[in-house]
Amino acid sequence: MATLIVETHSRGVSQFHPVKSGSATIGRALDNDIILSDLSVSPHHLKIEQSNDDDAFIVTNLSNENGSRLNKEKLKVGEGRKVHLPTDINLASSKIRLLSSDMAVEPTRVRECNGFFCLYTSPIWATFLLLSALGMFLFDQYMSTSMDRPIGHYIDASFTSMLYLLGFFLVVAGISRLASHRWDIVPAISVASLLFLVPQLVEYISHFVSYYFSSESIKTVSLNLVNFVLLPGLITVFMMRIAHSPFAAALGVSLLVSAPFMAYQASDFVRELTRPGFSPLPSYNKSLSSLDLRQEKTISIADFIQQSEVELANIVLAELDEKNKEEE
Repeated sequence: MATLIVETHSRGVSQFHPVKSGSATIGRALDNDIILSDLSVSPHHLKIEQSNDDDAFIVTNLSNENGSRLNKEKLKVGEGRKVHLPTDINLASSKIRLLSSDMAVEPTRVRECNGFFCLYTSPIWATFLLLSALGMFLFDQYMSTSMDRPIGHYIDASFTSMLYLLGFFLVVAGISRLASHRWDIVPAISVASLLFLVPQLVEYISHFVSYYFSSESIKTVSLNLVNFVLLPGLITVFMMRIAHSPFAAALGVSLLVSAPFMAYQASDFVRELTRPGFSPLPSYNKSLSSLDLRQEKTISIADFIQQSEVELANIVLAELDEKNKEEE
């Protein structure tokens, strides 16, 4: 005969209590078979007994304070109700689940390195991603500095980005601590590094693609897609593969953590859309590149001057014609 299992939840962790005698009491008092620390639970809150005629169980509410709920229906004090396994019961603010020992369990989630997941769990890959992110910070500062400076200047200019990386690492490591009660340092380093490395790579690649097609739309779409999808996507995969959380819970945590950053990105995106057409800083994509790889070759200065003269002449003629028509 299958054994009754009572599943309780405390601080996000499930605990399973076998009831081999067929009956058990639940509450905060130390003489209970199953003891809960929730202060909203009564000292003697619920009693579970096995039914004599079948494999069902009888649950009896013993609490006259916050009470018990079965299928969202409140049980009266001393009222017993027959239930079949599995079933959920709410004890004040706590929730328990009655299970059977012969029930099937979920397949084991093997923590092995395969495919993209290697970037999360391998110390070698994590170190490589971290060094690549730090190198990208220095390279970005080097490219944005108009004059040659000592290496110390670029390190000092990249210090703020390094602090941001450290902050995201602590956030991801804290999520793993809360979700799985352990510090997953290596995956947290990988997630934080990818969070800074991927946008930079996408920006550089989309920059050259936009330059080639002489259009800013490719770069704009790529960067906004990365800004809104990358952070929740990385945290969702982290929660599912490292903390073994279900998809719904992983997605909820990722959206909760990403909400402030996504709100900032959304406000920045709206500000870009509503900005006037003139800008004191010309777009880099509209200037010449040293490689000058374009779908349509850049015209020479002589051709540009010739086309400008023709265009200006046409404008002057159009203005003169309009003026003559007004005088007539």
